[in-house]
Amino acid sequence: MTARQLARRDGETCGICGAPVDLTVRRADDAKWCASVDHVIPRALGGSHDPSNLQLAHLHCNQVKSDLRGFVP
Repeated sequence: MTARQLARRDGETCGICGAPVDLTVRRADDAKWCASVDHVIPRALGGSHDPSNLQLAHLHCNQVKSDLRGFVP
């Protein structure tokens, strides 16, 4: 799933920090706050690409979370 598909499914809120995600922000404009696809259970810990394991997140939040399970900002 893409970030746009996740936003349509779940709304335009970061699944990690809870703040709105602006889908118009591009990596070249402000990479820190652009949209990304986060694995709720990280791939490094056995998480899958199944849509039920994916959520919308800011790229920055996703990078800070890294491969931590149950991360709370």
